[in-house]
Amino acid sequence: MRRAVVLAVTALVACGDTLDATQVMVIVDAEAEVRAQTRTLHLVVEGSGGRAGLDERDPYDRTFSAGGGTLAWPHLTALVPLDGDVERVYTFTATALDADGKFVAEVRAISGFVKHKTLALPLVLETTCIGVECDGEAETCAGGKCDDAHVDAADLVPFHGTGARAPA
Repeated sequence: MRRAVVLAVTALVACGDTLDATQVMVIVDAEAEVRAQTRTLHLVVEGSGGRAGLDERDPYDRTFSAGGGTLAWPHLTALVPLDGDVERVYTFTATALDADGKFVAEVRAISGFVKHKTLALPLVLETTCIGVECDGEAETCAGGKCDDAHVDAADLVPFHGTGARAPA
């Protein structure tokens, strides 16, 4: 009996010391017209230590296909800092392509991590951004025009599943 109590107390203490994971859950969704035109979703994640450059490592580069059954909305991607370095910065780009592989719309975010927090970064491929290609690597389309893609990690909301929404 004493051993069972000791094990139970040890388990409770261990649970109390558990820290949340440091990660960002990127939730890519698309408005109806973008979804209707999209056959593939191309994701690229580039990261770097510090805020200087984003060319330190080979990027994560994946394509998900509606025809191949790998594309579902919303699309969820978990990002964790390389080697646990919470000072790292990443650029996340999601590009929607049609059946011919032509550009439909794109959304991008440049952000970071908050130590011991699992945060949500919702990104939406907007109908107003169909055909809008932003020239700058630090730009994203929002409301039909190119805008700054930087998102302060402190402004991200806690992740509670794919229903997470950006703060108003």
